Amino acid sequence: MYSGFELKLDDSILSRLKRDINYTPCQPLVTDSVDKFKLKLKDLILNNGDLSATKMWEQWFPEISCHVFISHSHRNEDDAKTFAQWLYQNFGIKSFIDSTVWGYADELLKKIDKNFCLNSCGKTYNYDKRNISTAHIHMILMSALVKMMDKTECVIFLNTPESINTKDAITDRHTTYSPWIYGELLFSDLLRKNIPERIKTQISLEKMESVLAEDRKLLVQYPANLKHLVELNGTDLETWMTKSRTNEPLNNLDLLYQIKNVGESHGK
Repeated sequence: MYSGFELKLDDSILSRLKRDINYTPCQPLVTDSVDKFKLKLKDLILNNGDLSATKMWEQWFPEISCHVFISHSHRNEDDAKTFAQWLYQNFGIKSFIDSTVWGYADELLKKIDKNFCLNSCGKTYNYDKRNISTAHIHMILMSALVKMMDKTECVIFLNTPESINTKDAITDRHTTYSPWIYGELLFSDLLRKNIPERIKTQISLEKMESVLAEDRKLLVQYPANLKHLVELNGTDLETWMTKSRTNEPLNNLDLLYQIKNVGESHGK
Protein backbone atom coordinates (compact mmCIF):
# COMPACT_ATOMS: atom_id res chain seq x y z
CA MET A 1 0.00 0.00 0.00
CA TYR A 2 1.32 3.39 -0.98
CA SER A 3 -1.35 5.89 0.05
CA GLY A 4 -4.86 6.23 1.53
CA PHE A 5 -7.73 8.57 0.68
CA GLU A 6 -11.01 9.53 2.34
CA LEU A 7 -13.94 10.29 0.05
CA LYS A 8 -16.94 11.91 1.74
CA LEU A 9 -19.56 10.27 -0.45
CA ASP A 10 -22.89 12.11 -0.49
CA ASP A 11 -25.91 12.10 -2.83
CA SER A 12 -24.56 14.90 -5.00
CA ILE A 13 -21.29 13.08 -5.66
CA LEU A 14 -23.13 9.81 -6.31
CA SER A 15 -25.36 11.53 -8.85
CA ARG A 16 -22.31 12.95 -10.57
CA LEU A 17 -20.60 9.55 -10.70
CA LYS A 18 -23.66 7.90 -12.24
CA ARG A 19 -23.94 10.72 -14.76
CA ASP A 20 -20.31 10.37 -15.80
CA ILE A 21 -20.48 6.62 -16.51
CA ASN A 22 -22.61 4.09 -18.31
CA TYR A 23 -24.16 3.10 -14.99
CA THR A 24 -25.32 -0.50 -14.54
CA PRO A 25 -26.51 -1.41 -11.02
CA CYS A 26 -24.61 -4.34 -9.47
CA GLN A 27 -22.51 -4.87 -12.61
CA PRO A 28 -19.71 -7.42 -11.90
CA LEU A 29 -16.41 -5.62 -11.36
CA VAL A 30 -13.97 -8.50 -11.70
CA THR A 31 -13.95 -11.72 -13.70
CA ASP A 32 -11.96 -13.82 -11.23
CA SER A 33 -14.37 -13.59 -8.30
CA VAL A 34 -15.11 -16.64 -6.17
CA ASP A 35 -17.98 -18.85 -7.30
CA LYS A 36 -19.34 -19.60 -3.82
CA PHE A 37 -21.71 -22.28 -5.14
CA LYS A 38 -18.81 -24.44 -6.30
CA LEU A 39 -16.97 -24.31 -2.97
CA LYS A 40 -17.37 -27.38 -0.77
CA LEU A 41 -16.45 -27.65 2.89
CA LYS A 42 -14.82 -31.06 2.30
CA ASP A 43 -12.19 -29.32 0.17
CA LEU A 44 -11.07 -27.35 3.24
CA ILE A 45 -10.58 -30.38 5.52
CA LEU A 46 -7.17 -32.01 5.94
CA ASN A 47 -6.63 -35.77 6.15
CA ASN A 48 -6.67 -35.68 9.95
CA GLY A 49 -10.07 -33.94 10.01
CA ASP A 50 -8.77 -30.44 10.80
CA LEU A 51 -9.81 -27.41 8.82
CA SER A 52 -7.04 -25.72 6.83
CA ALA A 53 -6.70 -21.94 7.17
CA THR A 54 -4.43 -21.91 4.13
CA LYS A 55 -7.09 -23.60 1.99
CA MET A 56 -9.70 -21.09 3.22
CA TRP A 57 -7.49 -18.22 2.12
CA GLU A 58 -6.78 -19.85 -1.23
CA GLN A 59 -10.37 -20.90 -2.04
CA TRP A 60 -12.68 -18.47 -0.21
CA PHE A 61 -10.52 -15.35 0.17
CA PRO A 62 -7.90 -15.43 -2.61
CA GLU A 63 -5.65 -12.48 -3.37
CA ILE A 64 -6.39 -10.88 -6.74
CA SER A 65 -4.70 -8.17 -8.75
CA CYS A 66 -6.33 -4.76 -8.21
CA HIS A 67 -5.11 -1.19 -8.01
CA VAL A 68 -7.43 0.16 -5.29
CA PHE A 69 -8.99 -1.25 -2.12
CA ILE A 70 -12.39 0.39 -1.47
CA SER A 71 -13.16 0.42 2.25
CA HIS A 72 -16.86 0.92 2.93
CA SER A 73 -19.87 0.04 5.04
CA HIS A 74 -21.73 -3.01 3.70
CA ARG A 75 -24.83 -0.80 3.72
CA ASN A 76 -23.07 1.26 1.04
CA GLU A 77 -22.16 -1.75 -1.13
CA ASP A 78 -24.04 -0.52 -4.21
CA ASP A 79 -22.46 2.94 -3.83
CA ALA A 80 -19.02 1.34 -3.63
CA LYS A 81 -19.76 -0.55 -6.85
CA THR A 82 -20.84 2.69 -8.52
CA PHE A 83 -17.55 4.33 -7.52
CA ALA A 84 -15.61 1.28 -8.72
CA GLN A 85 -17.33 1.47 -12.12
CA TRP A 86 -16.49 5.17 -12.32
CA LEU A 87 -12.82 4.45 -11.60
CA TYR A 88 -12.66 1.68 -14.19
CA GLN A 89 -14.58 3.40 -16.99
CA ASN A 90 -12.70 6.68 -16.67
CA PHE A 91 -9.22 5.57 -15.65
CA GLY A 92 -8.93 1.80 -16.19
CA ILE A 93 -8.41 1.41 -12.41
CA LYS A 94 -9.55 -1.95 -11.00
CA SER A 95 -11.04 -1.89 -7.50
CA PHE A 96 -11.30 -4.53 -4.81
CA ILE A 97 -14.66 -4.79 -3.02
CA ASP A 98 -14.65 -7.75 -0.66
CA SER A 99 -18.29 -8.80 -1.05
CA THR A 100 -18.06 -8.63 -4.84
CA VAL A 101 -14.94 -10.78 -5.09
CA TRP A 102 -15.26 -13.08 -2.10
CA GLY A 103 -18.92 -13.12 -1.13
CA TYR A 104 -19.78 -13.21 2.56
CA ALA A 105 -17.79 -14.95 5.30
CA ASP A 106 -21.08 -15.79 7.06
CA GLU A 107 -21.84 -18.34 4.34
CA LEU A 108 -18.59 -20.17 5.11
CA LEU A 109 -19.31 -19.89 8.83
CA LYS A 110 -22.73 -21.53 8.37
CA LYS A 111 -21.16 -24.47 6.55
CA ILE A 112 -18.61 -24.94 9.34
CA ASP A 113 -21.18 -24.60 12.11
CA LYS A 114 -23.48 -27.22 10.56
CA ASN A 115 -20.62 -29.68 10.47
CA PHE A 116 -18.75 -28.90 13.68
CA CYS A 117 -21.00 -26.97 16.09
CA LEU A 118 -24.42 -28.67 16.18
CA ASN A 119 -25.64 -30.17 19.42
CA SER A 120 -26.59 -33.88 19.45
CA CYS A 121 -30.24 -33.00 18.72
CA GLY A 122 -29.15 -31.58 15.35
CA LYS A 123 -31.34 -28.48 15.75
CA THR A 124 -29.37 -26.12 17.98
CA TYR A 125 -25.76 -25.00 18.12
CA ASN A 126 -23.26 -25.39 20.94
CA TYR A 127 -22.59 -21.88 22.27
CA ASP A 128 -18.90 -22.44 23.10
CA LYS A 129 -18.14 -24.14 19.78
CA ARG A 130 -19.90 -21.31 17.90
CA ASN A 131 -17.75 -18.75 19.69
CA ILE A 132 -14.63 -20.58 18.57
CA SER A 133 -15.75 -21.03 14.93
CA THR A 134 -16.75 -17.37 14.66
CA ALA A 135 -13.42 -16.21 16.09
CA HIS A 136 -11.51 -18.37 13.60
CA ILE A 137 -13.46 -17.20 10.52
CA HIS A 138 -13.34 -13.54 11.51
CA MET A 139 -9.58 -13.78 12.06
CA ILE A 140 -9.09 -15.50 8.69
CA LEU A 141 -11.24 -12.86 6.95
CA MET A 142 -9.49 -9.92 8.62
CA SER A 143 -6.06 -11.28 7.78
CA ALA A 144 -7.18 -11.75 4.15
CA LEU A 145 -8.43 -8.14 4.08
CA VAL A 146 -5.11 -6.88 5.44
CA LYS A 147 -3.22 -8.84 2.79
CA MET A 148 -5.36 -7.28 0.05
CA MET A 149 -4.88 -3.78 1.49
CA ASP A 150 -1.13 -4.36 1.50
CA LYS A 151 -1.23 -5.75 -2.05
CA THR A 152 -3.17 -2.84 -3.59
CA GLU A 153 -1.51 0.47 -4.30
CA CYS A 154 -3.95 2.65 -2.40
CA VAL A 155 -6.98 2.48 -0.11
CA ILE A 156 -10.00 4.73 -0.66
CA PHE A 157 -12.32 4.92 2.34
CA LEU A 158 -15.94 5.92 1.66
CA ASN A 159 -16.93 8.23 4.49
CA THR A 160 -20.74 8.09 4.75
CA PRO A 161 -23.29 8.39 7.59
CA GLU A 162 -23.48 4.58 7.50
CA SER A 163 -19.73 4.14 8.07
CA ILE A 164 -18.72 7.03 10.35
CA ASN A 165 -20.58 8.70 13.21
CA THR A 166 -20.45 12.44 13.76
CA LYS A 167 -17.62 13.65 15.98
CA ASP A 168 -17.94 12.97 19.67
CA ALA A 169 -18.53 16.32 21.39
CA ILE A 170 -16.23 15.48 24.29
CA THR A 171 -13.27 13.79 22.59
CA ASP A 172 -13.63 15.58 19.22
CA ARG A 173 -13.03 12.21 17.52
CA HIS A 174 -14.87 10.38 14.77
CA THR A 175 -16.21 6.95 15.75
CA THR A 176 -17.73 3.95 13.99
CA TYR A 177 -20.01 1.13 15.11
CA SER A 178 -18.38 -1.28 12.67
CA PRO A 179 -15.45 -3.36 13.98
CA TRP A 180 -14.55 -4.12 10.34
CA ILE A 181 -14.26 -0.45 9.39
CA TYR A 182 -12.28 0.14 12.58
CA GLY A 183 -9.90 -2.65 11.58
CA GLU A 184 -9.49 -1.46 8.00
CA LEU A 185 -8.81 2.12 9.09
CA LEU A 186 -6.36 0.90 11.74
CA PHE A 187 -4.39 -1.30 9.36
CA SER A 188 -4.42 1.31 6.59
CA ASP A 189 -2.56 3.51 9.08
CA LEU A 190 -0.18 0.80 10.33
CA LEU A 191 0.68 -0.98 7.06
CA ARG A 192 4.08 -0.36 5.58
CA LYS A 193 4.15 2.40 2.99
CA ASN A 194 5.33 0.65 -0.15
CA ILE A 195 6.36 3.30 -2.67
CA PRO A 196 5.98 2.05 -6.28
CA GLU A 197 9.21 1.83 -8.22
CA ARG A 198 7.99 4.33 -10.83
CA ILE A 199 7.38 6.92 -8.07
CA LYS A 200 10.72 6.18 -6.40
CA THR A 201 12.37 6.94 -9.71
CA GLN A 202 10.33 10.11 -10.09
CA ILE A 203 11.28 11.30 -6.58
CA SER A 204 14.94 10.56 -7.17
CA LEU A 205 14.90 12.52 -10.41
CA GLU A 206 13.22 15.48 -8.72
CA LYS A 207 15.83 15.47 -5.93
CA MET A 208 18.65 15.29 -8.44
CA GLU A 209 17.23 18.17 -10.43
CA SER A 210 16.66 20.34 -7.34
CA VAL A 211 19.99 19.26 -5.29
CA LEU A 212 6.46 12.10 -1.63
CA ALA A 213 -31.64 1.12 14.92
CA GLU A 214 -35.09 0.72 15.34
CA ASP A 215 -34.63 -1.99 18.07
CA ARG A 216 -32.07 -1.65 20.78
CA LYS A 217 -28.91 -3.34 19.54
CA LEU A 218 -25.52 -4.08 21.00
CA LEU A 219 -23.44 -1.18 19.71
CA VAL A 220 -19.75 -0.75 20.44
CA GLN A 221 -18.02 2.46 19.37
CA TYR A 222 -14.51 2.09 18.00
CA PRO A 223 -12.16 5.01 17.39
CA ALA A 224 -12.02 5.82 13.67
CA ASN A 225 -8.73 7.50 12.86
CA LEU A 226 -8.98 9.42 9.57
CA LYS A 227 -5.99 11.74 10.01
CA HIS A 228 -3.66 9.63 7.86
CA LEU A 229 -6.06 9.68 4.86
CA VAL A 230 -5.87 12.36 2.18
CA GLU A 231 -9.31 13.93 1.81
CA LEU A 232 -11.07 13.70 -1.56
CA ASN A 233 -14.14 15.68 -2.58
CA GLY A 234 -16.33 16.08 -5.64
CA THR A 235 -14.15 18.83 -7.05
CA ASP A 236 -11.08 16.58 -6.79
CA LEU A 237 -12.86 13.79 -8.70
CA GLU A 238 -13.93 16.21 -11.41
CA THR A 239 -10.41 17.64 -11.69
CA TRP A 240 -8.99 14.12 -11.87
CA MET A 241 -11.33 13.12 -14.68
CA THR A 242 -10.82 16.40 -16.58
CA LYS A 243 -7.02 16.23 -16.48
CA SER A 244 -6.80 12.53 -17.38
CA ARG A 245 -5.51 11.96 -20.90
CA THR A 246 -5.19 8.18 -20.82
CA ASN A 247 -6.96 4.99 -19.75
CA GLU A 248 -3.73 3.60 -18.27
CA PRO A 249 -4.51 2.96 -14.58
CA LEU A 250 -1.05 3.56 -13.11
CA ASN A 251 -0.63 6.85 -14.96
CA ASN A 252 -4.05 7.90 -13.69
CA LEU A 253 -3.12 7.02 -10.10
CA ASP A 254 0.04 9.09 -10.52
CA LEU A 255 -2.16 11.98 -11.68
CA LEU A 256 -4.27 11.65 -8.51
CA TYR A 257 -1.15 11.67 -6.35
CA GLN A 258 0.03 14.79 -8.18
CA ILE A 259 -3.31 16.58 -7.73
CA LYS A 260 -3.29 15.85 -3.98
CA ASN A 261 0.49 16.33 -3.52
CA VAL A 262 0.90 12.80 -2.16
CA GLY A 263 4.40 12.37 -3.56
CA GLU A 264 5.70 15.42 -1.72
CA SER A 265 4.58 14.10 1.68
CA HIS A 266 6.09 10.63 1.12
CA GLY A 267 9.25 12.01 -0.42
CA LYS A 268 10.36 13.98 2.62
